[in-house]
Amino acid sequence: MRDEYGHDYSDKVKAYTTDIQRKIVAKDPTWVIDAYYEAIVAKRPKLLYRVGWDALFLFYSYSFLPLRLQLYFMQFLMQLHGAPLPAITTKNARPAIPKWKSKDN
Repeated sequence: MRDEYGHDYSDKVKAYTTDIQRKIVAKDPTWVIDAYYEAIVAKRPKLLYRVGWDALFLFYSYSFLPLRLQLYFMQFLMQLHGAPLPAITTKNARPAIPKWKSKDN
């Protein structure tokens, strides 16, 4: 498993995740607090509260795309922002032929 992902893959992913969170997550938690308060006080609370402009415009509209387009879009964004890739993607992706299947035997 370490050979497929690389020995430092988990460290790279942790650093990438904290960097992206620092850019995306809002510094002011007021909207979250307001949503919690509204859910507690309301007679009939909503099942889902969308908090923040990014949730309203980006992620909500993203959820209407077909799954294949979501995957392509996310892959494009991850390549654009320099997300770490597993080591197996840079090596030869085709697995080696097992010895019992080779013609030399």
